Amino acid sequence: MSVQTNFETPQYVIGESLDPDALIASLTLPLLPQITEYDQAGATTDGTYTLQADDGEVVVDASFVAASNTAAEIAAGLMAAWNVKGECRSVGTGAFTSGDEWYLTFREAGRAWTVSLTSDPSAGTAAIATVQAAGYSELDPTQIIQADGSGGYTATYTDAALALGVVTRNAELNHPLGLSSAGSPTGYRGASVLGLLLRGRMPVRIATGVTVLRGQKVYYNPTTKRYSNATTGSHVLVEGAQWTTSGTAIQVARFNLPSET
Repeated sequence: MSVQTNFETPQYVIGESLDPDALIASLTLPLLPQITEYDQAGATTDGTYTLQADDGEVVVDASFVAASNTAAEIAAGLMAAWNVKGECRSVGTGAFTSGDEWYLTFREAGRAWTVSLTSDPSAGTAAIATVQAAGYSELDPTQIIQADGSGGYTATYTDAALALGVVTRNAELNHPLGLSSAGSPTGYRGASVLGLLLRGRMPVRIATGVTVLRGQKVYYNPTTKRYSNATTGSHVLVEGAQWTTSGTAIQVARFNLPSET
């Protein structure tokens, strides 16, 4: 006599490796130094421009006196004044880039600084911005990690040929999983060693309004951290990946990274 049983749809955990023989590599989150940029934004007013960095204990500054200089010359002169001053160099290195922008890269990883132009005679639309905060980067399960060309990695996935792996939940590695900056109950921060899925299946989030079908190619949007079956919505092809289930919301993709392209 046969026994009838009920079938329930599997309850997938996003970012969990589904295969016992999956190939998983490890990734250590590095402690990052602060990088701050400034755009002179065309301001050429004569006067003394004083750049200051303050971490609450140490305060350093360097000045450049502008007299009929272009915006680019002011930016370059300020960086030169910073780099020639020993106490400033001990804190960080200044770099003048194209146009009239400059960058300060601070030496000590994890140490935060407040950067300001305390005597800028014409701030105008010029702005100081931190492009890399001091501390640890943040990675969420299912993010695709890409080689950056300098021996490191970036979480901004743009090139299928450079994909290193997909961030996964792997109990064998030491990775504190806590609230991300956006309040999501996922996200690896701090001194973490986490897993990168190279080959195997993983449940991932599907982009809103998209239905994927088993056997279709896999695409990924690094901004929304959602997956799709087409290039629409800034999705980038994940070389060698394929959908193994069909539907919306959360579906399973098989990955095979890095690609051979």
